[in-house]
Amino acid sequence: MSNELSTSEVAGTPELCHPDIELADIRSLGPKPIVILHANTLWQYLCTLLIFHKFGDLRICQNPQCPAPRFITRRKDQVFCSSDCAALVATRRWWAKHGNQWRQRRTQKRLEGGKR
Repeated sequence: MSNELSTSEVAGTPELCHPDIELADIRSLGPKPIVILHANTLWQYLCTLLIFHKFGDLRICQNPQCPAPRFITRRKDQVFCSSDCAALVATRRWWAKHGNQWRQRRTQKRLEGGKR
């Protein structure tokens, strides 16, 4: 049995294929082939990417103000779409928990500094 795949095995029959997504190349390296597709628009490219991901890899960012909350995970424990969202939420949590103490200490240091 050959490791080479035909385009009809990967992309289906021409009647069922999307006209703007083209199969460019099939490279057989090891047990899993590498399929190279060309999409004409960014939307078609993103939709094609989603086809090849597991449903569990699609998540919603835990940052409530995230401009693009839906993302594909790179790790099992990933809850933020990027390090920017993670840092923003961590900063907000820190200020919510420690902000009043920090402000009081800062005000106290200013008052003590002004008396000298």
